[in-house]
Formats: sequence, C-alpha cells, structure tokens
Amino acid sequence: MQPNHVSLISKEELDSFLERNNAEIDYANFRRNVLTSGIDLYGLIGKQFRLGSALCQGVEDCEPCAFLAATVHRAVLPELEMKAGLRAIILEDGDLKIGDTITPTGD
Repeated sequence: MQPNHVSLISKEELDSFLERNNAEIDYANFRRNVLTSGIDLYGLIGKQFRLGSALCQGVEDCEPCAFLAATVHRAVLPELEMKAGLRAIILEDGDLKIGDTITPTGD
C-alpha cells in the first residue's frame, strides 16, 4: 500500500465472517487501518470524504490477498471478496481518533 493510502473495513462484515466461520480472530489481523461501523464503504468509491479531519478519496475495493488467507483464515479469499473494505488516498492530512465519523463531502 502506498504511504498516502488508508484502508477501511466494516466491523459488520468482519463480525459476519467470524460468525459464519465460528472463528475468534482479532480485527487487527485483517490488516486494515480503520475499522468502521454503519457506513457503506463501497458507496465511497470515487468520492471524497472526511475521515476524522483528514480529507480522503475513495479509490477501490480493498480485496483480500493470498497472504491474508494464509495468515488469518483460508475462507478469507472466497468470503470477503467485495466485502474486505475500501482503499482510499489521503488528500489532506488530519487527525483521527476512536469514535470519529466518516462524512462524504459532496465532491
């Protein structure tokens, strides 16, 4: 991942994956930078949004990779395709803390 990129993943998608696979895996093992809740990450592809006070641009879905499947769970590749999160470019630095919101900018 590029230094000005950030990856986001939905807590709801991870919880569903863990339940389906009867697995207890820490969210951090899925190797995404930001865990979100209650937002359609794929709706942000091609759009600008505020992540905390940082300005970001949604670029593409953040597909799971073979490394993730090998280190986390073999079902990651088939089950998290188009559910593994969003890759975004950071356009303007900002601060982010637990509980901050993701706000589309309309651009």
